[in-house]
Formats: sequence, C-alpha cells, structure tokens
Amino acid sequence: MKASKTNVIMICLDGARVDYIDKSNDLKDLFIRGTFFENSIVSSPYTVASIHSIMTGMYGYLNGVNAYNNMFKLRDNLKFLPEYLNEEGYHTTADVLGEAVISKRGFDDFTVHEENRLSSKQLMLHHQEIIKKANNTNKPFFTFLQYSKIHAGCVENIAKKFDDLDESYYSDNQKNKNRDKFVEYMQDAGKYSKGIVDYLTNLEILDNTLIIFFSDHGTSLGEKVGEKMYGSFVYDYTIKTFFHFYNPSFPIRRIKTQIRCIDIFPTILEFLKIIPDPSRLNYQGESLFPIINYSRKNLISKFFSSKPEDRIAYVETGGLGGHWPSPAAPNVKCIRTERWKIIHNLTPDTWELYDILEDPSEKDNLVFSRKDIFFKLKKFLRTFEKRSDKAKKI
Repeated sequence: MKASKTNVIMICLDGARVDYIDKSNDLKDLFIRGTFFENSIVSSPYTVASIHSIMTGMYGYLNGVNAYNNMFKLRDNLKFLPEYLNEEGYHTTADVLGEAVISKRGFDDFTVHEENRLSSKQLMLHHQEIIKKANNTNKPFFTFLQYSKIHAGCVENIAKKFDDLDESYYSDNQKNKNRDKFVEYMQDAGKYSKGIVDYLTNLEILDNTLIIFFSDHGTSLGEKVGEKMYGSFVYDYTIKTFFHFYNPSFPIRRIKTQIRCIDIFPTILEFLKIIPDPSRLNYQGESLFPIINYSRKNLISKFFSSKPEDRIAYVETGGLGGHWPSPAAPNVKCIRTERWKIIHNLTPDTWELYDILEDPSEKDNLVFSRKDIFFKLKKFLRTFEKRSDKAKKI
C-alpha cells in the first residue's frame, strides 16, 4: 500500500512572467484554485542560481551557486531539498533541460530532455509519464519538472537573432512582436499546466499531492537596452515572479505581500513536518505559513492580528552579455522593498533608485532627488555585499 505522506511536484515554468498570467485562460483558472503569491522576488534572474536558492532556502553567495561559472559549486555543508525528502522515504525524480539546471544530489532518477525536439504537448506527455512512474513506486514521491518551452521559444526567436546591444531589438515594432510571441508561449504553458493537473485528477492522487507552479525568473521583451532575455539586469520584469501552491490544505487566496524565493524551502519543510538538520548550514528563508495563515483567518475576521509585512529581498546577478558581462561573479546587486528598489552596478560603480509603486517601469532614477531613501538603502545593501564577501571564506 502506498504511504500516506503527501506527494510534492514542483513545476518550473521557465521564464514565465507574472504580468502575463492573465493572457492564459488555463493559468488564470488554475491559479484561482490555490494560494497564489503574485509578488515573489528571485535571488538571481537566471535559472541556475534561482533554482538552487529555491531548493536550499539560501542566497547564492551562501549556497555557492552565485554565478554562471559556479553552476556546479553547490556547497557540501548544506542539505538540498531532495536530500531531505529522500531521507523521509520519498522517491525523488527530476526532468530538466540540462544538467546544470539543478544539482543531482538526493535524486533517485534524473533525466534531461532536449527542449527543441519536443513540442509543448509532447513535453506534457513526457512529464505525465514521469509522474506515472513515480506514482507506481508505491512510495510518496517528489518530482521536479522544468517546462522549457517558453525558454526554447525565446532562444529561437530572440537569442539567436539579436545581440544584447542590437538597437533594432528594442524598437517599438520589435517589442510588439516580442509581446505577441510571448503571449503564445504563456498560453502553451497554460495548456501544459492544465494537462498535468488533469492527469493527477485521473490518477486520483490530486488531493494527496502538493503542486507548486513557479517561475524561476521573468524574460525581457525589450524593456531595457542591454538585456535581450534575462540575467544582465535586476529590473522587475525579470526578478518579480510568482509561486502557486495547489493542495486542499492551502486556502484559495491571491496574496500581494512581497515574498522571496528563498522562503519556499522552509515552507515545504514545515508543510511536510520535516525538522531541519542542525548539523548543516542554516537556511536564510522563512516559512510562508504566517502569511498564508493570516490570509486564511482574515477571511473569517478582519480583526485577526496585524497584516504580515512585506519581506525585503536581495537580488544579485552577473550576465553573460549586455553592457558589463560578468559570468565569474555577480556585479549587479539590489535591494527591493514593497516600494523602493536600489541597484548597485559594480562594474561601472553606478547607482539607481526607483519608487516601484509610482514608477513600475523603473524609468526615473531618484538617486539625487531622494537622498534620504538612497543613503538608507545603500547602507542596507552594503550589509549584503559584506555578507557575500564573508561567505567566500566559508
């Protein structure tokens, strides 16, 4: 008989943008059936660093995967999420587009698919088969799946055709074409997601499965000259993403509170009642259940406790291209609060400050007009930069 523990499926809709969710009726319908965090900030706006932060609850400077050149340098003195679940008796599987996407540590089965050889429907069928095999082990299972077709479409129609500094890519005409294509990619992602949920329903395991849909980063559609896709800058179109928890234990809520991708790891551990290993490096994230429980109880009484505060997020990146590529180490760093964002571009040593509530497109740099906010956040960002320098010695 299959164990009663809850299955966990994490589905990375690689490159999906939270501001394009409503372009897919399937995603809209799906994401109103669980707890949807619409304001999640990634640790780094590219796949390798972002996913390792999600799976460790740590920023890249602490877990070791903080640059493209460090993609295989996950530290030994921490415990990876699949390792926790494997020790709890879970059968653990992953299917991704490349071995660098996620560490193999703790996985029983690890496969790689060729994103250009599979259509969106074929990838859905491929992932359904992986779920079927995991379910047939008669163990609770943890499955990590990467939906790579948004990424594949952008590579084919953007990365292969334009350079990061190609001015024609940032023209209004091209940006309109980019948006139209991206809507198609999001709609295909919605059909894929619906197909996975329908398959779990047919297997009669949906109620005993926690599904987490998320995006590891967003994708540029030509908003800022110097970034044709992602990874070079830390503007909201690539760092602001989403997490959706789908399980009967999670209330039906759309939550605007700012969270961080490092908060997912401790949330999963708490949900599964797994005690963190005290002998390993401490994670930095915080469980989302205080926010979720507030949302649940606030449905009953508007007087329940105080509203949870937005969690201040730290983001860093070093691009492969753009104005100042830095694949060996992060050279663009930022702090994002619920209202303000400060950015330090280390290579030219320039600073940016945006009121993201009043200026969501991040066009009006307020470094000189709001010096009070600038110096306060600059001091705060410096603390993270110092932590990063200190972590190199661990």
